[in-house]
Amino acid sequence: MMLLNSRKPIDEMIQTFQKIRRMRMKPAHKVDEDRFDQEYLKEQRKLIIDAYCAIRTLRLILQIILERRRMWYPSGYSKGKFGLS
Repeated sequence: MMLLNSRKPIDEMIQTFQKIRRMRMKPAHKVDEDRFDQEYLKEQRKLIIDAYCAIRTLRLILQIILERRRMWYPSGYSKGKFGLS
C-alpha cells in the first residue's frame, strides 16, 4: 500500500480541481472568433494529465481510508485497474 507521506499531493489535487472548476465557470456561450492554435492542444494535454493525477490521488486516499477501516474493495483498485469485466 502506498502512503501519502506529505500534504503536497493533496494540495496539488485540490488546486487542480479548483482550476478545472474556474475554467468551467467562464462563459460557455461567449461569442468568440474561431481560430486554431497549437497552444490549446498543449494546454488541454497538461490539463488532462493534471486531472488524471488528481483523480488518482483521490482514489489512493479513499483506498487508504477503506484499508484502515478494514472494509472490502475490489482488488483491481489497488492496481489501478477499473472496468466492467
